[in-house]
Amino acid sequence: MKLLIVESPAKCKTIGHYLGEGYLVESSIGHIRDLKIKGKGGFGVDIQNNFQPEYEILSDKKEIVEKLTAAANLAEHVYLATDPDREGEAISWHLSEVLNQPKEKVSRIVFNEITKTAVLKAISHDRDIDMDLVHSQESRRILDRIIGFRLSSLLQQKIGSKSAGRVQSVALKLVVDREKEIQAFDKVEFWDLSAIFSKKIGDNEYNLKAKFYGTNTEKINLPNEEATNEVIAKLDENNYVVSNITKKERNRASKPPFITSTLQQDASAKFNYNAKRVMSIAQKLYEGVELGKERVGLITYMRTDSIRLSDEFIDSAKKYIIEKYGEKYYKGTKKAPKGKNIQDAHEAIRPTNILRTPESVKSYLRLDEFKVYSLIYNRAIASLMSDSILEDTKVDIENNAYIFNLTGEVTLFDGFRTIYEEASLTDEDDELDFSNQKSKKKKRKSKAQNEDSDSEFEGSSSESDDDDDDFEMKLPYFVTKFQVVKNLTDKTKENEYIDFEELEQKELFMHTDFIRMMILDSDENGEFLYIPLEDIPQEMFIFLVDVYNNEVTKPMKSIQNALNKKQHEGCDSY
Repeated sequence: MKLLIVESPAKCKTIGHYLGEGYLVESSIGHIRDLKIKGKGGFGVDIQNNFQPEYEILSDKKEIVEKLTAAANLAEHVYLATDPDREGEAISWHLSEVLNQPKEKVSRIVFNEITKTAVLKAISHDRDIDMDLVHSQESRRILDRIIGFRLSSLLQQKIGSKSAGRVQSVALKLVVDREKEIQAFDKVEFWDLSAIFSKKIGDNEYNLKAKFYGTNTEKINLPNEEATNEVIAKLDENNYVVSNITKKERNRASKPPFITSTLQQDASAKFNYNAKRVMSIAQKLYEGVELGKERVGLITYMRTDSIRLSDEFIDSAKKYIIEKYGEKYYKGTKKAPKGKNIQDAHEAIRPTNILRTPESVKSYLRLDEFKVYSLIYNRAIASLMSDSILEDTKVDIENNAYIFNLTGEVTLFDGFRTIYEEASLTDEDDELDFSNQKSKKKKRKSKAQNEDSDSEFEGSSSESDDDDDDFEMKLPYFVTKFQVVKNLTDKTKENEYIDFEELEQKELFMHTDFIRMMILDSDENGEFLYIPLEDIPQEMFIFLVDVYNNEVTKPMKSIQNALNKKQHEGCDSY
């Protein structure tokens, strides 16, 4: 009998089914050892002895270690099949240390997908433990312990904070720096002017909004209400004429296959799933799903920062795309950007078998699993498909020498978008009936604010905005730091209520500003976004107001008082 050890118990059944009776598949259930909490500073690290780590078996894993050790003693060979990342490599090393087996009896295997082919291939290509990866994880853990413990101790003394660490500290600095940039910017008023035209297409009538540009020779900015009203006064509602139509073709390329963060972002935007839920679903799809008489992993490893696809998958996807959609729909892989912070240790997140379409496995999945699998499947296929070809159309509408711009696009070739079944409204007709015109007061935002919002509407509005039916806003991506929001939501107090009407306007603004700052997030391009206030659940708003009062206002006053008393004293060193 041979012993194969994985991290998750859920994998045992799937892999055990592939390997048969000659193998025993057991789980370590994650880490089995960690740094001790003893010695100077409680670091579990001998700093004076070249930062030598001191480990101990976790109290809740002693029985598991005993069970694995007994199984290893009886086994012909031990395969360590923990996750294919630095953390998994470190767990394998810790297992090899505590199992106390001869070196030649223990080997490491890795696979990015849980399929019979992948597992058997991994066993036939077993190797030694990669100590470079182990040392990398070990170094990070030591830094976590030293910096986290020291910084937490300092903050507990100064503001009563429970803990701090390398991630929270940097994230907080980014938020504060961005907020300082916003607060330091002087807002400038400007106005938007739009003309609404009615357009009949078939039996349906549509309202089209054309934005004021200026004249044929120059763009005109509207800095205030007086300038806006001056333009409106010169417009003749019966004299709108299409003066020019410009058409231009452009290509829209597909996005690369998912990495961890982009999967979370897309699932949040499309399904409103938080990061924890997305990763839980992806974990199950990776570890294995019962498909009738077989159990198989549907996707590759879901914790990755690489957009690479295996040659085998690309070959099978090429055949699938050409057979189903036609040869013109296949483009192939794009050159993957190699950023300095990308490990590129694994493939992108993709289906393990191109023939397991979402519809073919739908009856075996829960609805949320089906949605996430469809997302992963379609994104991987689309990344290899041809660009869609669009025709951008800009219509200039003239009125007494003033120009309004109306823009739209027509799909000439759907390309990769065919799997998303996107529809577009197209027609050609230059007869436009004037319906209405609207002006809107805005305030010009700082560069940081412009980066923080997907919507161009922000700031104060005039009284005429009360009936603003043409207001549009893209929902932001909530994800890369969504777990912070999830943790806050988990702590929300039940049966607590705030009467928002009783809050003074200034007080409400302060709370709103702080709440937005607390849940600052970034989109798939790394640009910071603010989550719109109206998208924040009331119970979460209530909790954050409480956090603002108790965790920010009071501690900051205490810090300020302490600093006032010790103006000439330096900061305590640690």
